[in-house]
Amino acid sequence: MVQETVGSFILVFCYLTQTEEKYKLSNDPAITTMIISGAYVVAMWLGFAGTKFFFRTISPLNPAVALGVITMITF
Repeated sequence: MVQETVGSFILVFCYLTQTEEKYKLSNDPAITTMIISGAYVVAMWLGFAGTKFFFRTISPLNPAVALGVITMITF
């Protein structure tokens, strides 16, 4: 659940900072695209990071679905 929430936060935070003119790091569209793409890759990696302590979920970046899947697996 924490992985899903952190991944979603990273993606939404980077997307919103790069689409808002006031907070943009660069006016170059390629750099903006790389920042958003990098945030997406990191968020997906966090969502799919499966070790023996964490569950792999069917729907990455959706904490509500992750909670449902974890609940069904646990009980």
